[in-house]
Amino acid sequence: MMKALKILLMMLLLFSFSFAEDDDDNEMGSYVDSITQKLEDTGSEFVKVGKIGITGAGSAMESMFSAFETGDCGEVWATDETVNAWLYGPAILAMLVVTFVIAIVYIVGQFMNSPQLIATAKDETYQIGITAARVLFIAVAIIAANFWFAVTTHDATDEVYASVCDDSGCHNKDMLEAAMAFSRKMVFEMTRTYSGLVLFNMIVHTLYTATMWVGTDFRSMYNFNLGPVLKPFIDLIGMGLQSLSLALGEWIAHMITLCFIRKWAFTLFLPVGILLRAMPPTRDVGEAIFMLVMALGTIYPFMFLVDYETHKLLEPYLVDPMTQVRAMASKMGLFTIAGISLGVMLVGGGVIVPVIGGVVALGAFELMKNAVYYVIIMGVLLPFLNIFITLTLAREWAKTFNVNVNYMSFMKII
Repeated sequence: MMKALKILLMMLLLFSFSFAEDDDDNEMGSYVDSITQKLEDTGSEFVKVGKIGITGAGSAMESMFSAFETGDCGEVWATDETVNAWLYGPAILAMLVVTFVIAIVYIVGQFMNSPQLIATAKDETYQIGITAARVLFIAVAIIAANFWFAVTTHDATDEVYASVCDDSGCHNKDMLEAAMAFSRKMVFEMTRTYSGLVLFNMIVHTLYTATMWVGTDFRSMYNFNLGPVLKPFIDLIGMGLQSLSLALGEWIAHMITLCFIRKWAFTLFLPVGILLRAMPPTRDVGEAIFMLVMALGTIYPFMFLVDYETHKLLEPYLVDPMTQVRAMASKMGLFTIAGISLGVMLVGGGVIVPVIGGVVALGAFELMKNAVYYVIIMGVLLPFLNIFITLTLAREWAKTFNVNVNYMSFMKII
């Protein structure tokens, strides 16, 4: 009777395996599909506009991506209204303040008949002219870079380069906004891989904690579990989750940094540079800030676009984490009705080796391939090149104005 029951259960197991991938009406399969679709829709909206409109209580997925938002990043650099009214307003105000102070020094020198004050005022008038030329040079460089970007990507249809529409209307993206869109895209893709690893970890733990029974009857039957066998996979997944969480936090920091550049580069750093350059003891500091602002406004976002093109070349070699997890769960029978196949698998010693070797090991390899790519390539190598090239060009540009600034000290901090 026991042997007949085992044969019947094994037949049910084969039957459930045959229809595991075609069974889309079961509760667990539908749940995973709905989560995957919600993740895709919410992440796509997040990449395009950087904000998620949450109505009412909102879903957990929407709340998760809303936590990654960088807030108000100021106006877009590419619009004419922005260039005239918002970007250079503080810089013009700082120039007027410096000019007013120089005028006061000149008047006091004339009133007191002090040749030294008059000479100082004339010399600073010459320096304020050089400062105005520096600011104009930075403005022309950024406008030219954005013009090149607009001409190059005017026919683009992807979510990073294409025009964006928000409450203020539709406008073309500039380089900095495209770099921010790519940062949001990386956060979204890393979140998908992280979610896939978590689901994979849950499935592996189902086997990790299960007790296996092998034998023909109660007296000759013995039990064991797969904990020691699956321990390397559990450790591998845990290491991948921890490393991926660090890479995810790094790209959130990239989003915040780009937002900080767009909001404060012209409204804070450029006016501060003008004021510092107006004083002889801090003139070199002002020059260094000028070159750093120009590098952060042109080269730094451009390097993110280079990263994006690199990612487009390497992306076909990655796997879809949600599809991989669903395929693995289907092979194990987790998506079948009542999970009969899983129950049989836990008591049948003959299917233990195929499940571990063909499902768990292969799934861990495929998902960890994504994690290693995002951690090593996108989390370490390319960001290091971005910062190194940006600071190197800023230092070389500063040398053209006879200012020697060691920006590489920032690299030691990083």
